[in-house]
Amino acid sequence: MKIPRIQNVINATGLSRTTLWRLERRGDFPRRLRLGQNSCGWVAQEIQDWIAARPRGMTGGNCDGRVRTTKSDPGKARP
Repeated sequence: MKIPRIQNVINATGLSRTTLWRLERRGDFPRRLRLGQNSCGWVAQEIQDWIAARPRGMTGGNCDGRVRTTKSDPGKARP
């Protein structure tokens, strides 16, 4: 069983330390394991399963599915 530490989990999920903590507190992310007095980690398979369960098929560049529109070219004069 592999136990990745915080930086590996941040890199794998793309989430910040604070977001991981909030999700974990709400029960929406796997619980960390206490490895020692000053260290903790997560079960790698639980992290992989959590990532695999994320919604797919979003369109556009946003995670909320909205397509961003660009504002008018700042180099163009407005009428």
